[in-house]
Amino acid sequence: MGYPSCNRSGSIENGSWLPFFVILLFILLAFNGGKQMDRPEIDVKVTSILTERLGVSEARVKVGSHLIDDLGADSLDAVEVIMALEDTFDIDIPDVEADTLKTVGAICEYIEKRLGSK
Repeated sequence: MGYPSCNRSGSIENGSWLPFFVILLFILLAFNGGKQMDRPEIDVKVTSILTERLGVSEARVKVGSHLIDDLGADSLDAVEVIMALEDTFDIDIPDVEADTLKTVGAICEYIEKRLGSK
């Protein structure tokens, strides 16, 4: 099967446009994976993870909420939250950096910076 080519009128000859469409689609999907999220979208996803993993209401999840003191997380909960954040935002959070993420605001800021530098 030959690759399509365009004649002078701009129409495709000698084959199908499908291979080019597939390649274009692959490129678009690959670059869309690194899409930058805005802060409100990050906040919503982080809140959702925290309410699900910690079993707390959305009203308790505020920017200044401390994971352990205010939301009742233990060390196992913190690890599960970090793993959920990594999966949701498609990032790796090194242990050294995970230890610094003590509040909801710190988590959201960290993710915003990481996604911005992807």
